Amino acid sequence: MRLLTIVLLFGLVTAQSSAPALSGLGDRIFVNDAAGAGLGDSRYFSGRTDEVSFSSVSSLWRSPLVRFSMSTTAGWMKTQDLPQTSYQHLNLMSLQFPVGPNRAVAVGISPVTRTNYYLIEPLGSNPLVAFGDDYYTSVSRYHGEGGISEMSLAYSSKMNDNLSWGVRWNVEFGVRELTDTVYTFWAFTDATTGEIDYATSPTSAAGYFNRTRFSGNTLEFEGRWQRDNQEWVASLAYRPDLTAKSELAFSTFNEENPRRYEGDACVQHLGLGYLRKISQGQGFLAELHLDEAVNIDPLVLLFERQDGVNLGLNTGYYYRYDNSRLSFWNTITARAGMYYSRQFPGASTIDDFIDKPDQPFEYDMGVTLGLGLEYIKRNHYLDLSLRFGQRSSALSDYDREQYTDLVLSISTGEMWFIKRKRK
Repeated sequence: MRLLTIVLLFGLVTAQSSAPALSGLGDRIFVNDAAGAGLGDSRYFSGRTDEVSFSSVSSLWRSPLVRFSMSTTAGWMKTQDLPQTSYQHLNLMSLQFPVGPNRAVAVGISPVTRTNYYLIEPLGSNPLVAFGDDYYTSVSRYHGEGGISEMSLAYSSKMNDNLSWGVRWNVEFGVRELTDTVYTFWAFTDATTGEIDYATSPTSAAGYFNRTRFSGNTLEFEGRWQRDNQEWVASLAYRPDLTAKSELAFSTFNEENPRRYEGDACVQHLGLGYLRKISQGQGFLAELHLDEAVNIDPLVLLFERQDGVNLGLNTGYYYRYDNSRLSFWNTITARAGMYYSRQFPGASTIDDFIDKPDQPFEYDMGVTLGLGLEYIKRNHYLDLSLRFGQRSSALSDYDREQYTDLVLSISTGEMWFIKRKRK
Protein backbone atom coordinates (compact mmCIF):
# COMPACT_ATOMS: atom_id res chain seq x y z
CA MET A 1 0.00 0.00 0.00
CA ARG A 2 2.91 2.36 0.62
CA LEU A 3 3.97 2.08 -3.02
CA LEU A 4 0.40 2.72 -4.15
CA THR A 5 0.30 5.90 -2.05
CA ILE A 6 3.54 7.13 -3.60
CA VAL A 7 2.16 6.51 -7.09
CA LEU A 8 -1.02 8.42 -6.24
CA LEU A 9 0.81 11.45 -4.86
CA PHE A 10 3.20 11.39 -7.81
CA GLY A 11 0.28 11.47 -10.23
CA LEU A 12 -1.35 14.50 -8.62
CA VAL A 13 1.51 16.86 -9.47
CA THR A 14 0.44 19.71 -11.74
CA ALA A 15 0.99 19.10 -15.45
CA GLN A 16 2.81 21.32 -17.93
CA SER A 17 1.25 21.30 -21.36
CA SER A 18 2.58 20.38 -24.79
CA ALA A 19 1.26 21.05 -28.31
CA PRO A 20 -1.77 18.66 -28.25
CA ALA A 21 -3.06 20.40 -25.10
CA LEU A 22 -3.49 23.69 -27.00
CA SER A 23 -6.30 22.54 -29.29
CA GLY A 24 -9.63 20.76 -29.12
CA LEU A 25 -10.58 19.95 -25.53
CA GLY A 26 -6.96 19.25 -24.55
CA ASP A 27 -4.43 16.47 -24.88
CA ARG A 28 -6.27 13.18 -25.46
CA ILE A 29 -5.03 10.28 -23.30
CA PHE A 30 -5.43 6.93 -25.05
CA VAL A 31 -3.21 4.52 -23.06
CA ASN A 32 -3.44 4.08 -19.27
CA ASP A 33 -1.40 0.90 -18.73
CA ALA A 34 2.41 0.91 -18.58
CA ALA A 35 2.48 -2.63 -20.01
CA GLY A 36 0.64 -1.46 -23.12
CA ALA A 37 2.75 1.70 -23.32
CA GLY A 38 5.88 -0.45 -23.55
CA LEU A 39 4.35 -2.33 -26.50
CA GLY A 40 4.15 0.69 -28.80
CA ASP A 41 1.14 2.14 -26.94
CA SER A 42 -0.95 -0.99 -27.31
CA ARG A 43 -4.53 -0.70 -26.09
CA TYR A 44 -5.38 -4.43 -26.29
CA PHE A 45 -2.36 -6.45 -25.11
CA SER A 46 0.07 -6.46 -22.18
CA GLY A 47 2.46 -9.41 -22.50
CA ARG A 48 1.68 -10.47 -18.91
CA THR A 49 1.33 -14.11 -17.95
CA ASP A 50 -2.44 -13.81 -17.42
CA GLU A 51 -2.69 -11.56 -20.53
CA VAL A 52 -4.80 -8.94 -18.76
CA SER A 53 -4.60 -5.37 -20.07
CA PHE A 54 -6.17 -2.56 -18.04
CA SER A 55 -7.15 -0.76 -21.28
CA SER A 56 -8.87 -3.79 -22.84
CA VAL A 57 -12.28 -4.63 -21.41
CA SER A 58 -12.46 -8.00 -23.20
CA SER A 59 -9.38 -9.24 -21.29
CA LEU A 60 -10.44 -8.44 -17.71
CA TRP A 61 -12.16 -11.80 -17.13
CA ARG A 62 -8.77 -13.56 -17.37
CA SER A 63 -7.86 -12.59 -13.80
CA PRO A 64 -9.76 -14.48 -11.05
CA LEU A 65 -8.41 -12.09 -8.41
CA VAL A 66 -9.77 -8.96 -6.78
CA ARG A 67 -7.36 -6.43 -8.26
CA PHE A 68 -6.59 -2.79 -7.43
CA SER A 69 -4.56 -1.02 -10.12
CA MET A 70 -3.03 2.41 -10.59
CA SER A 71 -0.98 4.07 -13.30
CA THR A 72 0.74 7.43 -13.70
CA THR A 73 2.86 9.24 -16.30
CA ALA A 74 5.67 11.77 -15.97
CA GLY A 75 7.14 13.44 -19.03
CA TRP A 76 9.54 16.01 -20.40
CA MET A 77 9.26 17.91 -23.67
CA LYS A 78 11.26 20.51 -25.58
CA THR A 79 11.38 22.21 -28.96
CA GLN A 80 13.93 24.29 -30.82
CA ASP A 81 12.22 27.50 -29.66
CA LEU A 82 11.05 26.53 -26.17
CA PRO A 83 12.98 25.34 -23.10
CA GLN A 84 12.43 21.93 -21.58
CA THR A 85 9.28 21.60 -19.48
CA SER A 86 7.79 18.73 -17.48
CA TYR A 87 4.32 17.34 -16.84
CA GLN A 88 2.68 14.62 -14.76
CA HIS A 89 -0.77 13.11 -14.61
CA LEU A 90 -2.60 10.15 -13.13
CA ASN A 91 -3.67 7.63 -15.79
CA LEU A 92 -5.90 5.21 -13.96
CA MET A 93 -7.34 4.00 -10.68
CA SER A 94 -9.45 0.85 -10.90
CA LEU A 95 -10.90 -1.94 -8.79
CA GLN A 96 -11.70 -5.26 -10.45
CA PHE A 97 -13.36 -8.34 -8.98
CA PRO A 98 -14.76 -11.63 -10.32
CA VAL A 99 -18.51 -12.23 -10.42
CA GLY A 100 -18.40 -15.84 -11.54
CA PRO A 101 -16.29 -18.30 -13.54
CA ASN A 102 -14.57 -16.38 -16.35
CA ARG A 103 -16.54 -13.21 -15.60
CA ALA A 104 -15.37 -9.96 -14.03
CA VAL A 105 -16.60 -6.47 -13.20
CA ALA A 106 -14.40 -3.39 -12.88
CA VAL A 107 -14.94 0.19 -11.75
CA GLY A 108 -12.40 2.93 -12.34
CA ILE A 109 -11.57 6.55 -12.97
CA SER A 110 -9.20 7.92 -15.60
CA PRO A 111 -8.53 11.14 -17.54
CA VAL A 112 -9.87 11.64 -21.07
CA THR A 113 -8.35 15.04 -21.91
CA ARG A 114 -5.95 17.31 -20.05
CA THR A 115 -4.56 20.80 -20.53
CA ASN A 116 -2.41 23.04 -18.38
CA TYR A 117 -0.68 25.88 -20.20
CA TYR A 118 0.80 29.23 -19.28
CA LEU A 119 1.75 31.38 -22.27
CA ILE A 120 3.13 34.92 -22.16
CA GLU A 121 3.93 37.12 -25.13
CA PRO A 122 7.43 38.65 -25.05
CA LEU A 123 7.49 42.34 -24.17
CA GLY A 124 7.86 44.30 -27.41
CA SER A 125 6.28 41.71 -29.68
CA ASN A 126 3.23 43.93 -30.32
CA PRO A 127 3.31 47.35 -32.06
CA LEU A 128 3.26 50.65 -30.18
CA VAL A 129 0.03 52.61 -29.86
CA ALA A 130 0.02 56.39 -29.37
CA PHE A 131 -2.20 57.97 -26.75
CA GLY A 132 -1.61 61.70 -26.65
CA ASP A 133 2.10 62.25 -26.27
CA ASP A 134 2.72 58.81 -24.79
CA TYR A 135 3.21 55.40 -26.41
CA TYR A 136 2.07 52.07 -25.07
CA THR A 137 2.32 48.39 -25.97
CA SER A 138 0.35 45.35 -24.86
CA VAL A 139 1.38 41.94 -23.56
CA SER A 140 -1.07 39.02 -23.42
CA ARG A 141 -0.99 36.15 -20.94
CA TYR A 142 -2.97 32.95 -21.42
CA HIS A 143 -3.52 30.34 -18.74
CA GLY A 144 -5.72 27.26 -18.85
CA GLU A 145 -6.04 24.09 -16.82
CA GLY A 146 -8.40 21.18 -16.36
CA GLY A 147 -10.08 18.73 -18.69
CA ILE A 148 -12.47 15.80 -18.88
CA SER A 149 -12.28 12.65 -16.74
CA GLU A 150 -14.46 9.57 -16.73
CA MET A 151 -15.81 7.11 -14.19
CA SER A 152 -16.31 3.68 -15.72
CA LEU A 153 -18.22 0.49 -15.06
CA ALA A 154 -17.07 -2.53 -17.07
CA TYR A 155 -18.20 -6.12 -17.54
CA SER A 156 -16.02 -8.79 -19.13
CA SER A 157 -16.89 -12.40 -19.95
CA LYS A 158 -15.58 -15.48 -21.73
CA MET A 159 -18.21 -17.09 -23.97
CA ASN A 160 -16.26 -20.18 -25.08
CA ASP A 161 -12.70 -21.34 -25.68
CA ASN A 162 -12.31 -18.94 -28.61
CA LEU A 163 -14.52 -15.94 -27.97
CA SER A 164 -14.68 -13.34 -25.20
CA TRP A 165 -16.20 -9.89 -24.98
CA GLY A 166 -16.59 -6.84 -22.78
CA VAL A 167 -18.59 -3.66 -22.46
CA ARG A 168 -17.73 -0.47 -20.60
CA TRP A 169 -19.94 2.50 -19.70
CA ASN A 170 -18.09 5.75 -19.06
CA VAL A 171 -19.63 8.75 -17.33
CA GLU A 172 -17.66 11.84 -18.32
CA PHE A 173 -17.25 14.91 -16.13
CA GLY A 174 -14.74 17.69 -15.61
CA VAL A 175 -13.98 21.38 -15.23
CA ARG A 176 -11.76 23.60 -17.33
CA GLU A 177 -10.74 27.13 -16.34
CA LEU A 178 -9.31 29.68 -18.77
CA THR A 179 -7.83 33.05 -17.82
CA ASP A 180 -6.71 35.56 -20.47
CA THR A 181 -5.10 38.82 -19.34
CA VAL A 182 -3.85 41.78 -21.38
CA TYR A 183 -1.29 44.11 -19.73
CA THR A 184 -0.47 47.59 -20.98
CA PHE A 185 3.10 48.89 -20.63
CA TRP A 186 4.35 52.44 -21.12
CA ALA A 187 7.03 52.71 -23.79
CA PHE A 188 9.77 55.35 -23.96
CA THR A 189 13.06 56.06 -25.72
CA ASP A 190 16.20 55.34 -23.71
CA ALA A 191 18.28 58.56 -23.58
CA THR A 192 21.56 56.63 -23.54
CA THR A 193 21.03 54.03 -26.27
CA GLY A 194 18.25 55.69 -28.24
CA GLU A 195 16.36 52.39 -28.27
CA ILE A 196 12.78 51.84 -27.22
CA ASP A 197 12.43 50.63 -23.62
CA TYR A 198 9.46 49.72 -21.47
CA ALA A 199 8.29 50.30 -17.94
CA THR A 200 9.01 47.46 -15.52
CA SER A 201 5.40 47.22 -14.33
CA PRO A 202 2.15 47.50 -16.33
CA THR A 203 0.04 50.63 -16.24
CA SER A 204 -3.22 48.72 -16.60
CA ALA A 205 -4.63 45.22 -17.04
CA ALA A 206 -7.78 43.78 -18.58
CA GLY A 207 -8.83 40.20 -17.90
CA TYR A 208 -11.19 37.46 -18.94
CA PHE A 209 -12.11 34.36 -16.92
CA ASN A 210 -14.16 31.39 -18.06
CA ARG A 211 -15.10 28.18 -16.28
CA THR A 212 -16.63 25.36 -18.31
CA ARG A 213 -18.15 22.18 -16.90
CA PHE A 214 -18.36 19.06 -19.04
CA SER A 215 -20.68 16.09 -18.79
CA GLY A 216 -21.35 13.18 -21.10
CA ASN A 217 -21.36 9.44 -21.69
CA THR A 218 -19.57 6.89 -23.83
CA LEU A 219 -20.22 3.21 -24.44
CA GLU A 220 -17.41 0.85 -25.43
CA PHE A 221 -17.87 -2.59 -26.99
CA GLU A 222 -14.99 -5.00 -27.52
CA GLY A 223 -14.74 -8.53 -28.84
CA ARG A 224 -11.77 -10.92 -28.76
CA TRP A 225 -11.26 -14.08 -30.77
CA GLN A 226 -8.36 -16.44 -30.07
CA ARG A 227 -7.26 -19.72 -31.50
CA ASP A 228 -3.98 -21.58 -31.18
CA ASN A 229 -1.29 -18.87 -31.09
CA GLN A 230 -3.33 -16.00 -32.54
CA GLU A 231 -5.68 -13.35 -31.18
CA TRP A 232 -7.87 -10.79 -32.93
CA VAL A 233 -9.51 -7.87 -31.14
CA ALA A 234 -12.07 -5.38 -32.48
CA SER A 235 -13.58 -2.46 -30.59
CA LEU A 236 -16.04 0.38 -31.04
CA ALA A 237 -16.81 3.32 -28.77
CA TYR A 238 -19.93 5.46 -29.17
CA ARG A 239 -20.49 8.85 -27.56
CA PRO A 240 -24.23 9.71 -27.53
CA ASP A 241 -23.79 13.10 -25.92
CA LEU A 242 -21.34 15.65 -24.52
CA THR A 243 -22.47 18.87 -22.85
CA ALA A 244 -20.27 21.89 -22.14
CA LYS A 245 -21.77 24.51 -19.83
CA SER A 246 -20.02 27.85 -19.48
CA GLU A 247 -20.90 28.55 -15.85
CA LEU A 248 -18.98 31.76 -15.31
CA ALA A 249 -17.72 34.21 -17.90
CA PHE A 250 -16.31 37.50 -16.69
CA SER A 251 -14.29 40.22 -18.34
CA THR A 252 -13.18 43.71 -17.41
CA PHE A 253 -15.62 45.18 -19.90
CA ASN A 254 -18.76 43.07 -19.63
CA GLU A 255 -20.31 39.96 -18.15
CA GLU A 256 -21.82 37.10 -20.14
CA ASN A 257 -24.73 34.87 -19.22
CA PRO A 258 -24.06 31.14 -18.84
CA ARG A 259 -24.09 29.27 -22.14
CA ARG A 260 -24.75 25.65 -22.93
CA TYR A 261 -23.17 23.77 -25.85
CA GLU A 262 -24.13 20.31 -27.08
CA GLY A 263 -21.71 18.04 -28.91
CA ASP A 264 -22.92 15.81 -31.73
CA ALA A 265 -23.38 12.10 -31.16
CA CYS A 266 -20.58 10.19 -32.85
CA VAL A 267 -18.62 6.96 -33.15
CA GLN A 268 -15.71 8.02 -30.99
CA HIS A 269 -13.34 5.14 -31.74
CA LEU A 270 -12.82 2.20 -34.07
CA GLY A 271 -9.98 -0.25 -33.44
CA LEU A 272 -8.52 -3.53 -34.64
CA GLY A 273 -5.67 -5.54 -33.09
CA TYR A 274 -3.74 -8.73 -33.84
CA LEU A 275 -1.38 -10.79 -31.65
CA ARG A 276 0.83 -13.61 -32.83
CA LYS A 277 2.37 -15.72 -30.07
CA ILE A 278 5.74 -16.89 -31.31
CA SER A 279 6.17 -19.17 -28.30
CA GLN A 280 4.78 -19.53 -24.79
CA GLY A 281 6.67 -16.46 -23.57
CA GLN A 282 6.99 -14.14 -26.55
CA GLY A 283 4.75 -12.52 -29.10
CA PHE A 284 4.35 -9.83 -31.76
CA LEU A 285 1.37 -7.50 -32.09
CA ALA A 286 -0.05 -4.83 -34.39
CA GLU A 287 -3.00 -2.48 -33.91
CA LEU A 288 -4.86 0.13 -35.94
CA HIS A 289 -6.94 2.85 -34.25
CA LEU A 290 -9.18 5.60 -35.58
CA ASP A 291 -10.33 8.23 -33.04
CA GLU A 292 -12.82 10.96 -33.82
CA ALA A 293 -12.63 14.47 -32.37
CA VAL A 294 -15.49 15.99 -30.40
CA ASN A 295 -17.72 17.86 -32.87
CA ILE A 296 -18.85 20.84 -30.78
CA ASP A 297 -19.10 24.63 -31.11
CA PRO A 298 -15.61 26.10 -31.78
CA LEU A 299 -16.12 28.52 -28.87
CA VAL A 300 -15.66 25.55 -26.53
CA LEU A 301 -12.36 24.49 -28.13
CA LEU A 302 -9.02 25.78 -26.89
CA PHE A 303 -8.03 28.80 -29.01
CA GLU A 304 -10.95 27.69 -31.24
CA ARG A 305 -8.63 25.06 -32.79
CA GLN A 306 -9.99 21.63 -33.69
CA ASP A 307 -7.63 18.72 -32.95
CA GLY A 308 -9.25 16.49 -35.58
CA VAL A 309 -9.47 12.79 -36.36
CA ASN A 310 -6.51 10.68 -35.24
CA LEU A 311 -5.35 7.61 -37.21
CA GLY A 312 -2.68 5.50 -35.51
CA LEU A 313 -0.63 2.34 -36.11
CA ASN A 314 0.99 0.53 -33.17
CA THR A 315 3.36 -2.45 -33.15
CA GLY A 316 5.07 -4.25 -30.27
CA TYR A 317 7.06 -7.27 -29.14
CA TYR A 318 7.40 -8.89 -25.71
CA TYR A 319 9.54 -11.60 -24.16
CA ARG A 320 8.84 -13.21 -20.78
CA TYR A 321 11.43 -14.88 -18.59
CA ASP A 322 9.99 -17.19 -15.92
CA ASN A 323 11.86 -17.81 -12.69
CA SER A 324 11.90 -21.57 -12.13
CA ARG A 325 13.12 -21.22 -8.56
CA LEU A 326 10.97 -20.58 -5.53
CA SER A 327 11.45 -16.84 -5.07
CA PHE A 328 9.79 -13.50 -4.36
CA TRP A 329 9.60 -12.71 -8.06
CA ASN A 330 8.15 -15.03 -10.70
CA THR A 331 8.38 -13.39 -14.13
CA ILE A 332 10.25 -10.56 -15.85
CA THR A 333 8.81 -9.26 -19.12
CA ALA A 334 10.79 -7.16 -21.60
CA ARG A 335 8.80 -5.05 -24.06
CA ALA A 336 9.55 -2.90 -27.11
CA GLY A 337 7.41 -1.18 -29.70
CA MET A 338 6.83 1.62 -32.20
CA TYR A 339 3.91 3.88 -33.00
CA TYR A 340 2.96 6.35 -35.71
CA SER A 341 -0.19 8.45 -35.91
CA ARG A 342 -1.59 11.23 -38.05
CA GLN A 343 -3.96 13.87 -36.75
CA PHE A 344 -6.14 15.72 -39.26
CA PRO A 345 -7.23 19.11 -37.85
CA GLY A 346 -9.50 19.72 -40.85
CA ALA A 347 -11.55 16.60 -40.16
CA SER A 348 -13.65 16.66 -37.00
CA THR A 349 -15.56 13.48 -37.90
CA ILE A 350 -14.71 10.13 -39.47
CA ASP A 351 -16.91 11.05 -42.45
CA ASP A 352 -14.82 14.18 -43.01
CA PHE A 353 -11.68 12.04 -42.94
CA ILE A 354 -13.08 9.55 -45.46
CA ASP A 355 -14.23 12.32 -47.82
CA LYS A 356 -10.84 14.12 -47.73
CA PRO A 357 -8.11 11.57 -46.95
CA ASP A 358 -5.35 13.72 -48.50
CA GLN A 359 -5.80 16.79 -46.29
CA PRO A 360 -2.95 18.28 -44.19
CA PHE A 361 -2.01 16.40 -41.04
CA GLU A 362 0.19 16.56 -37.95
CA TYR A 363 2.22 13.47 -37.08
CA ASP A 364 3.22 11.82 -33.81
CA MET A 365 5.76 8.98 -33.85
CA GLY A 366 8.10 7.25 -31.44
CA VAL A 367 9.56 4.10 -29.93
CA THR A 368 8.86 2.50 -26.56
CA LEU A 369 10.72 0.26 -24.14
CA GLY A 370 9.28 -1.49 -21.12
CA LEU A 371 10.01 -3.83 -18.26
CA GLY A 372 7.51 -5.70 -16.13
CA LEU A 373 7.78 -7.68 -12.91
CA GLU A 374 5.28 -10.25 -11.63
CA TYR A 375 5.83 -11.29 -8.02
CA ILE A 376 4.32 -13.18 -5.07
CA LYS A 377 2.72 -16.05 -7.02
CA ARG A 378 2.17 -13.67 -9.98
CA ASN A 379 -0.62 -11.93 -8.05
CA HIS A 380 1.07 -8.53 -8.27
CA TYR A 381 2.40 -6.47 -11.19
CA LEU A 382 4.94 -3.68 -11.42
CA ASP A 383 5.43 -2.26 -14.92
CA LEU A 384 7.65 0.56 -16.12
CA SER A 385 7.83 1.93 -19.67
CA LEU A 386 9.65 4.68 -21.54
CA ARG A 387 8.25 6.51 -24.56
CA PHE A 388 10.57 8.52 -26.84
CA GLY A 389 8.66 10.52 -29.43
CA GLN A 390 8.45 13.49 -31.75
CA ARG A 391 5.39 15.30 -33.02
CA SER A 392 4.70 18.09 -35.46
CA SER A 393 2.35 21.01 -34.93
CA ALA A 394 0.82 23.89 -36.87
CA LEU A 395 1.99 26.07 -33.96
CA SER A 396 5.48 27.09 -35.05
CA ASP A 397 6.89 27.24 -31.50
CA TYR A 398 5.78 23.64 -30.89
CA ASP A 399 6.75 22.11 -34.23
CA ARG A 400 9.07 19.09 -34.04
CA GLU A 401 8.40 18.76 -30.34
CA GLN A 402 10.51 16.04 -28.74
CA TYR A 403 9.22 14.32 -25.62
CA THR A 404 10.05 11.51 -23.22
CA ASP A 405 7.40 9.83 -21.07
CA LEU A 406 7.90 7.57 -18.09
CA VAL A 407 4.83 5.41 -17.40
CA LEU A 408 4.46 3.46 -14.17
CA SER A 409 1.73 0.94 -13.32
CA ILE A 410 1.22 -1.16 -10.22
CA SER A 411 -1.47 -3.71 -9.54
CA THR A 412 -2.14 -5.82 -6.46
CA GLY A 413 -4.30 -8.94 -6.55
CA GLU A 414 -5.81 -11.11 -3.84
CA MET A 415 -8.18 -14.05 -3.71
CA TRP A 416 -11.16 -12.80 -1.70
CA PHE A 417 -14.10 -14.98 -2.66
CA ILE A 418 -13.23 -18.55 -1.65
CA LYS A 419 -15.80 -21.20 -0.80
CA ARG A 420 -14.75 -22.91 2.42
CA LYS A 421 -15.56 -26.55 2.85
CA ARG A 422 -17.64 -27.51 5.85
CA LYS A 423 -16.28 -30.21 8.13
